Amino acid sequence: MCTLLYGSGLRLLECRRMRVKDIDFERNEIVVRDGKGQKDRVTMLPASCKQQLLEHLTKVNRLHEEDLRHTSSREAPTSGPSRNCWVTRT
Repeated sequence: MCTLLYGSGLRLLECRRMRVKDIDFERNEIVVRDGKGQKDRVTMLPASCKQQLLEHLTKVNRLHEEDLRHTSSREAPTSGPSRNCWVTRT
C-alpha cells in the first residue's frame, strides 16, 4: 500500500476508497473518484505495484468463488419466524 501511495501520488483516503473498477491495467491508470475538492482525476499505476495488485486480485477472486460455492450449499429457512439467518443441511 505504501508503494502504491508513493508511486501514484494517491492520498491515504483515496487509496482506501479505491475500487477494482478504478484500476485500468492496460493503460496503467488509476481513476481517483471524489478526491480532494470532490473532484475526479486520473493518475498513473506504478509498474512496481502492477504485478502485486494482479496477484492480490486473483487471490481475492479465488476466495470469493469459494465463498459462493460454500453458500450455495445452504438454504434459507422455510418455516418458523422470519430471521436473517441461514440453515445448513447436515
